[in-house]
Amino acid sequence: MAKSNSNESVSVSFHYLQKEIINENEERKVNPFTQDEFDKLVNKIKNAQVPNLKDSQDIDLIKSGQLIHFERFEWRDKRCFFALHHSAYWGHSFENSDKGDISAESLNMRPFQFLMYLSDDGKIYIGCQYLGNYGSYSEIKRYIMRTLELGGKVSAYSFRSDEEEFTNVTPVEVKIDLYSQGNKIDDKNTLGSGTAVAFKKDAKDDTFELSVKDKILALIGKPDAQMKKNIAELLNEKGFFKVADEDIMDCKVVVRRSGGGTKTVYIFENGKFATKFQLEVVLESNGHPLQADTRNAMYDKLADKIIARTTDG
Repeated sequence: MAKSNSNESVSVSFHYLQKEIINENEERKVNPFTQDEFDKLVNKIKNAQVPNLKDSQDIDLIKSGQLIHFERFEWRDKRCFFALHHSAYWGHSFENSDKGDISAESLNMRPFQFLMYLSDDGKIYIGCQYLGNYGSYSEIKRYIMRTLELGGKVSAYSFRSDEEEFTNVTPVEVKIDLYSQGNKIDDKNTLGSGTAVAFKKDAKDDTFELSVKDKILALIGKPDAQMKKNIAELLNEKGFFKVADEDIMDCKVVVRRSGGGTKTVYIFENGKFATKFQLEVVLESNGHPLQADTRNAMYDKLADKIIARTTDG
């Protein structure tokens, strides 16, 4: 029987692979994947060895990322392929109510849906399902790039949507680390000392939330130099510190979620990670989402959040 479970949110992240050639002038040229290359990749995944969890050699191959258990293959159309992969977890012991003590070296396999999509301009998009904090894009990426056998010609990128992350949040506090102490102008609202400064909204300041959203949150994922420039400008505009762009070492923004609670956004680190899009699906009694519903929801997110926002399809 299917059930809802608010403690285990189901989400999907999107990424893409593309072939790139760098010429003698260090210019990067994209060489599209063909339908034939995509079909061969799918066939290699469908025909991949099924690991034997009783075989120590297979276990070593799983731990090294050279062997993944794939099953439940499905073509949605000639450009979109689904499969279920089993992601391996090990490294710490724990106690299980049914099995007793579980050793740190034992493998724990969790099933996750993933999709591959060939775009019109020859990129291979990868969608990876997560369940709470569990899931592994890096495992799938390494396996696929190795399976393609194209060496360093393939580059991987992750898709971010800052609208998804920060539309429904309210900035509460900004915390900035400086390489050196800036020229202090005014102690007003300044909570830091030495090379750290933090400031919150002033009771008389109606621009704090909009300024932080426009000058910091909206630029997450952009080049560090651009973000540092805006952070320095915000500090200088507010009259807290006189700093140069190169003084900025790190920046964190505490935000309040619309649904309640707060989270800390690590400005420079956050842009390096893919957005996880929430999927409105229910869980089965085994705690995992229904396959058909999950795959449909993943495809809908791909179409709405990725394909519809590009011109290449």
